[in-house]
Amino acid sequence: MAQWQQGGVCYPTPEAANFAAASAVSGTIQGGSAVSLVSVSPDSIVYGLTSVVDGSTSSVTVAVTPVPCQLIGFEDASAMAWMVAAAWLAVYGVAYIGTYVVRKFTEEPAQ
Repeated sequence: MAQWQQGGVCYPTPEAANFAAASAVSGTIQGGSAVSLVSVSPDSIVYGLTSVVDGSTSSVTVAVTPVPCQLIGFEDASAMAWMVAAAWLAVYGVAYIGTYVVRKFTEEPAQ
């Protein structure tokens, strides 16, 4: 199932990702106009602008292409965890063999 990313969060649909992006701007003042959200679609966001000087209104359509989710999922994390575990196991094995070799060749022979 494809997911779409906005910031550090993945959303199930492009509309949801665009809505998250639009909600970060809605309610702010940009260039002397109050910004409100009018509509969201998979490929665009429509903002309403209300001038703080004279109250005139206009709208702006912004083309937006949501990006596919690139956050690490369970499958990615699981594969990396096994690689890290294998590396630690290899380090332990080398240390164990090194300790055995040192003990074996430094012992005094029994008489």
